Amino acid sequence: MIISNTNDIAENKLILLTISEEMGLAMSKQQFSEIIIKGNLMNYFIMGHLIDSLLEDEYFTKIEDKYILTTKGSETLSFLTHKIPKGIKKYIANIASALRNSVKKELEINVGYSFGSADDFMADLSIKENQSPLLQVSFCAGTKKEAKKICDSFTKHADEIYLEIMNTLLKNRD
Repeated sequence: MIISNTNDIAENKLILLTISEEMGLAMSKQQFSEIIIKGNLMNYFIMGHLIDSLLEDEYFTKIEDKYILTTKGSETLSFLTHKIPKGIKKYIANIASALRNSVKKELEINVGYSFGSADDFMADLSIKENQSPLLQVSFCAGTKKEAKKICDSFTKHADEIYLEIMNTLLKNRD
């Protein structure tokens, strides 16, 4: 199946950006295809081609086999989200909510804090996926209360924080 209508191409790209934003996680093509195929939104081959195109145009970035929505992708989506039919947006929001919970279960989030040097505390944070580290970071916090707050925030919002860190690090600064 070839899409020759540029409106269909644009809408399908926006659908992929919406899925990524709704999930709020780095996603593999397999995870995209679960949503796309269940909703009969487009076929697998078109999806793959469009994801590659979005990557090439820097709307996505890729780490290992996972795609992450870039700031450019998020900003573009915010301007053009009205172009996606409401029924499709509702479907994506519903399915993303259910899938996000199962994807999060695959992630192992570890936090802890300890007494550091010079009378301060260290907050140690990490995310692992299938035993492979995605993120490991330590923060110096002035007090035990701040270290605990950092750990609590990371535990509740690890996926969002991970994406924010990745987008910040991958931001084009040239």
